[in-house]
Amino acid sequence: MLDMENMKELFSDIQNGGGKLGELTNQFPEAIKGFMAKQNWNNPKFTYGIEYGALIILNHLLEAEAQ
Repeated sequence: MLDMENMKELFSDIQNGGGKLGELTNQFPEAIKGFMAKQNWNNPKFTYGIEYGALIILNHLLEAEAQ
C-alpha cells in the first residue's frame, strides 16, 4: 500500500502530467475493466476521467491519512 509520501508524489505527478498515471493505466488488468471502459480506454476524454478519478481517490486517501 502507498504511504502518505508516495500518495503525495503520485498526486503531484498526475497533476503535472508526469508518466506515472500512464504506467498505471497501461498495467491495469483487462479482466477488471468494465464494458464502457473497454470501449473507451484509449479515448482522450476517457483518459481525463481516469485522471480525475485517480485524483479524487488519492485526495480521499490523503485526507483519511491526515486524520
